[in-house]
Amino acid sequence: MKIYLKKIIMIFLLVVLGILSVVRIMYVNAKQHVKEVYTYQVGETFEYNNFQLKVEEVNIYNVDDMKRMYKEIPQEMLPENEMLIKVEVKNIGNEEQVFNVIPFTLQCGIERGSSLDPYVYPYVNPELNGNVVLGKEESQTVTLAYPVDESALERKGEIKLILSLYPIKYQIIL
Repeated sequence: MKIYLKKIIMIFLLVVLGILSVVRIMYVNAKQHVKEVYTYQVGETFEYNNFQLKVEEVNIYNVDDMKRMYKEIPQEMLPENEMLIKVEVKNIGNEEQVFNVIPFTLQCGIERGSSLDPYVYPYVNPELNGNVVLGKEESQTVTLAYPVDESALERKGEIKLILSLYPIKYQIIL
């Protein structure tokens, strides 16, 4: 009888612990929603973290086009299709600042995305690394490079450049 009672108490405690865990997870997730979402279009100028940004141009190139434009890129480093995004960045702060493009991601629809192409980016921006140092009121055009697949070409209206996700989401529809 004692063993049976111990099993019932143990099962009851495990169920209560499971329910409390689920409630805690739901509570934390409910509090962590993105507070605001800012959406911009190509050609629109906006402020982001003491910088003024404007996506000037978006183009998708295949391997042959990229090889013609950037002869120094080794063939094996090029994906089938590469999206090049020209972004004008201007420091609107009162002192020199560093603008980091590495965290920016490309989102294609809901389920696909990609990070900045580490192989192509240095060739399209030979004088820059991932950190762009800008003095007060100084501006610079940066070309972001992202590998994209064939399905992304068909989803032109669903492709977004994500600058940040949390706590405030900044995205540019390309």
